[in-house]
Amino acid sequence: LKDSPCLPTEPLVISLKRADGLKVGFNLNNEDESSYILTFTLPTEGQYLISAHFGAEQLPGFPYSISAIPDLTKITIEQTSSKYQVNKLVSFAVGTSEAGIDQLEAHVYDPENHET
Repeated sequence: LKDSPCLPTEPLVISLKRADGLKVGFNLNNEDESSYILTFTLPTEGQYLISAHFGAEQLPGFPYSISAIPDLTKITIEQTSSKYQVNKLVSFAVGTSEAGIDQLEAHVYDPENHET
């Protein structure tokens, strides 16, 4: 929120909400007379809306929409072997509990990169 037109008699009002209306907590730090830093952690995947007002006047560029995506680095794969027999059932576990909530898709490719 850099170089916002500051009206000294009106407070800066910020809100951060998920699309379903859930309010999200945040920190707002006044860096100097014309700059603010907004920091937050989004609790789940989805769309969020940030609103900013001085008094009743909405700031230009707001409301601002942002998206939260799952943390793909938290997906784990547990397998029993690195080599499997042809025409034998293969199973392994895919752990997504720490990655967030979203739809998981799995695709299997042969050595020539053809989906099987």
